Amino acid sequence: MHINPTEFFTISPSSLKKLIRNYIPPELLPSEWDCADKNPLKNVQNLIGLSNGKLKMYGSAEELLDSLNTFQRFPGSHELLGFELAETYSSSPQYLKSMKGSTYVYKHDYFVILQGMIPYSPLRRYETEVAMATVATYLKIRESVLKSDCELVPLAQSDLERIKNNIQIVNNSLVNSAFNDLSLLEFENHTIDELFIAFEKLFPSFEDERVYDSLKAVLRKFVEKFPICDNEFKYRTFFSWSGLMILEMMLFLEENSALVLPRSQITDQKCAPIVRIFSDKSNKFIMARELLRAMKQENMNVTTFEEEVLVMPWLSTFTYKQVADRVSKEDLKTIAEFNLFEEFFKSINQYFDSNNGIHFIDLKDVMEIDGRWENFYKTLNISNENSKEVRDVKKTEFTIEDLKDELSYLKIDVSFPEAHEKSEIVLEQFCALKKTITTPDVYEIIEHLLIGCIIRRIPEMEKFIHSQLACSQVLGYHCETCLGAKKVHVSDMKPVEVPKPVKILIETMKVEKIVLETVIKVEENQEPKLAKPKKSKKQQPSEKPIAKTEEKQSNACPKCFRASEYNIKLREDWRLEKIETKHLRKSLKLSQQESEENSQKISEKNEEIEHLRAQVQTTQQELNETIRLQMKQILDHQNALVKKSLQVIERDEEIQLLKGQIQAQQNAIAQQKISIRNLELENRKLMQKKPTQAAETIPQRSTEETEKVQAILFEMLKAQAVLEVESPMNKITKMTSKLIETSLNRENKIIAKREFIYFERQIRGYTKEVENRIKMIKSNQDISSDQIPELRDFPTFSDEFLKAYKDTFKENAPLICAQLLKTSDM
Repeated sequence: MHINPTEFFTISPSSLKKLIRNYIPPELLPSEWDCADKNPLKNVQNLIGLSNGKLKMYGSAEELLDSLNTFQRFPGSHELLGFELAETYSSSPQYLKSMKGSTYVYKHDYFVILQGMIPYSPLRRYETEVAMATVATYLKIRESVLKSDCELVPLAQSDLERIKNNIQIVNNSLVNSAFNDLSLLEFENHTIDELFIAFEKLFPSFEDERVYDSLKAVLRKFVEKFPICDNEFKYRTFFSWSGLMILEMMLFLEENSALVLPRSQITDQKCAPIVRIFSDKSNKFIMARELLRAMKQENMNVTTFEEEVLVMPWLSTFTYKQVADRVSKEDLKTIAEFNLFEEFFKSINQYFDSNNGIHFIDLKDVMEIDGRWENFYKTLNISNENSKEVRDVKKTEFTIEDLKDELSYLKIDVSFPEAHEKSEIVLEQFCALKKTITTPDVYEIIEHLLIGCIIRRIPEMEKFIHSQLACSQVLGYHCETCLGAKKVHVSDMKPVEVPKPVKILIETMKVEKIVLETVIKVEENQEPKLAKPKKSKKQQPSEKPIAKTEEKQSNACPKCFRASEYNIKLREDWRLEKIETKHLRKSLKLSQQESEENSQKISEKNEEIEHLRAQVQTTQQELNETIRLQMKQILDHQNALVKKSLQVIERDEEIQLLKGQIQAQQNAIAQQKISIRNLELENRKLMQKKPTQAAETIPQRSTEETEKVQAILFEMLKAQAVLEVESPMNKITKMTSKLIETSLNRENKIIAKREFIYFERQIRGYTKEVENRIKMIKSNQDISSDQIPELRDFPTFSDEFLKAYKDTFKENAPLICAQLLKTSDM
């Protein structure tokens, strides 16, 4: 049976009392309250019961206990609150997320995590408790070198998994070898000091006086219950297992020293400064002195704000904007991790290849990118509460001051400090396209501004935008590749004088445009009349009308003639386009019909696919359910085999124990027989030395009477030997304790306690009567069998205890000292 070490990761009564006195004002604590129960919840319930309603503000006992656990979660709390060194960590580690979504922990919490890496203990419960106290003592001694309580480091998940697997391997090897090969501890005087000397040889950290003072109190209780002289093997197993656990943790701490040592002691590595960000809804703050210390440790420039921070109160803070004003942009990127978009762009870089020329992006890829962005955004842990939107534009003129004010209101300048600088040129270019600025236009301006800021920070994106010839589509963005020459502003251009021939040509083109418009209007007005001419049936085609037309046209001015010709050409083009449009409409209609037919076929195929998919899913679910049931049956069968194997092992152990007890009884009986023979020889010698006259005057005890007394003495000595070998008190203690721990029935627990009290009294009385009768026979050689009182019967289990034991463990209770029981009792 394996023990889960987490059972002992609870706060002790003395530490809970210290925690409560630091959390609750002393005037609210009742003077008669005593924190003595091992269960923390019962102690808190007792406190609330004695407070006469003064602690109502803390809620129920469970709520108060949760608040206490939260209160002691700060790193290094056990040292500040004065908890015992040999007490296991009872707080839980804090896992913090960076702006990139990476997991960080306090260096102090690494030791709490290491304590939880032990999956189980192969020792017994009380031995495990002492071993875990030893492990916790070692971890706290190693933790004591950390002076700062707020140093953060990344969570090395792979290294933690490796040490957990190593501990699992050690446990399995110890269980399989049953500690047979362990001889790491030898006793001469059987003292606690020998145990400490052995620990100090393996781990120099145990030479600290605090370890001896704190751990000695725990070991003393263990020694009182299990004396070293009688339990050497128990101490060797406890020492070996706890030593191996400490050794695994020592190796981890040595290999990952950067995770557990103060930053001041790590000189061979350059790290990015890590600071904590405290948030209050949408507001974010950084502790000023923590920022200063982190940057100085990494040899960054802090001259711009160091003097300011040193005169500030100890726990003063900076806002994000204040940090941006005091720290350079490059250092700010390193500290605050502003390169988030670069990380995301790298994850989707395969969709934007700058070497393949201008290309379209598939809609499926767009949906894939959108899904990845959603997942990436969730990892940032950014709250959307109290998010701000662009305010409505109420003024007729939207100025650069209005835009900068809007950027500050939206806190865009916090993440992108250069936004103010670039906003002027973006607004200037947008106003050249649109004179009046509305609220949607402000959205578009800010969008262009943000796109430009992001492109400038990510070289790969800048390269892609240029490869797609989209540089000019982002307002305010200047592509370094495109701008080979200096940019020419409108204000730098000089007016150019237009030559006189060009002016004449422009005026002529204006006149022709006016004439053309006039001719088109006249022809449009005359078109209905010309559209219905009636020809005579006898009229034959001749060239005279044409001649007339030519005559009329020749009489017109050249400009009107050219305009008329242009109009005729336009009409012809329009007629051809009308015919082409008719054909295109017909083709479009046919294409639509084909498209509808294809859509119908696709719809039918999709329905068929969905049907098949549903069938496959149903089959898969049935298959999974079948596999699950089969696996459950296999696991149940394996568990049953394991239980049977454990029972067989227990039976074998009991058989070996009984064999040893029988052998010991036989040895004791043989020794008692020798003692009886010696007594008989001494008795005969004494009888021979007595004078004959005394023998005549004093009536001699018959041989039959002597045999009766010797038989009684033999039975008493035999009973004494059985009591010494079988130790009935230990057996009844184990049986009743096992029943109390296992049974869920309260009456069974009461029966077990009552049975233990009864047996303790009866066995004590029985043992005393056996000893008295042996003394009586040995001290008086002339005693007769009638003078020896009859020995009481050896106690047996009550019927209610036998029933409770059988109901709980599904087996009969084992007999205790069966040699001393009567046949009817067995």
